[in-house]
Amino acid sequence: MQLTATGGPVSITSVSLAGANPGEFPVQTDCVQPGPSGSQITRVLAPGDTCTIAVHFAPAQRDGRGAEVDVANDSADNPVRIAVQAVGTVGYELVEADGSARGFGDAREFGDMDRQPLNAPIVDTANTTVDGDGYWLLGGDGGIFSFGNATFQGSTGGQPLNAPLIGMAPTPGHGAVPQNAYWLVATDGGVFSFGGAPFWGSMGGQPLNAPIVGMASTPSGNGYWLVASDGGVFAFGDASFHGSLGGLALNAPIVGMAATPTGHGYWLTASDGGVFNFGDAGFFNSMGGTKLVAPIVDFAPSPTGQGYWLVGADGGVFGFGDAPFRGGLGDADVDDVVAIAATAPPVASIPPPSVTPTPVGKATQMATSHHKWQYATPIRSK
Repeated sequence: MQLTATGGPVSITSVSLAGANPGEFPVQTDCVQPGPSGSQITRVLAPGDTCTIAVHFAPAQRDGRGAEVDVANDSADNPVRIAVQAVGTVGYELVEADGSARGFGDAREFGDMDRQPLNAPIVDTANTTVDGDGYWLLGGDGGIFSFGNATFQGSTGGQPLNAPLIGMAPTPGHGAVPQNAYWLVATDGGVFSFGGAPFWGSMGGQPLNAPIVGMASTPSGNGYWLVASDGGVFAFGDASFHGSLGGLALNAPIVGMAATPTGHGYWLTASDGGVFNFGDAGFFNSMGGTKLVAPIVDFAPSPTGQGYWLVGADGGVFGFGDAPFRGGLGDADVDDVVAIAATAPPVASIPPPSVTPTPVGKATQMATSHHKWQYATPIRSK
């Protein structure tokens, strides 16, 4: 939504969510300024000034979901109220080192590298954030394999590397950052950008106490985090540092990380199933202290950020919070699962949502995408 003051200055005091499923529509906005402890600071729009509210979809269930965005202000159109509706899917893919990709729940399989010659084992995967109808597989040599609507944007396959590749992160698919782009990270902290993904820095060439094991993008795509096996966290661009485990004694090494939908927190997970939350990331239990058949190798948050999945090398999947168990490979006699990816990433909706403005605020639809909805909404001063 784009809100424009007309006829005089307008003070916007808050932007909030209400309705049936408000937690599934994360909002980013410059219509108010963030205050301490989650509060909001009033912003005054001069006549003709515009502010923006980006509404994303993070479904927790498969059926139709809805909420409304309320913008409190001192104009004749108080409150500006816009209803949003979408249909969600929940599922995940599991990927093995040999390139096999298997879908569970609503996850669709678009192909894989099973039984295909590989120069190096697959080490990670990522779903597209355009609509979730595709994914990439990453080889340890930096080779990229694209399926569905995932676009090949380049790779480091066939190039000399100082260290093997270990992780990747897709761009969020909204705002100024290009869609269908991605970053790759190596164990020495080197970061490689493809498809217009902005480069925000790396740990390449810097001394590390432990190898890098993963990365995560901020919701804006204007930053990212790297995490090392000792729990050290390195923030770049607009990624905020919320704490780490570096320098602490761990029962098991860290194997992955993920960011919350707001970008104001993140989780780290260890190979023994321990989960460590920072910032606004919630703790919904873990497998720490529980005997495992195989070590945990990866972690994926639920679309709402109110739960997460852990996956073991044997394909066993453990869901916590609102992350539902949709199946696994625990009984399939495998031992080389390397990654899990949720099919509905924090900014995707499948299929495209319908967004209905209410008469209040005289909102006029300007553009609709899978990821955010924009309206030109005049706010008339009193």
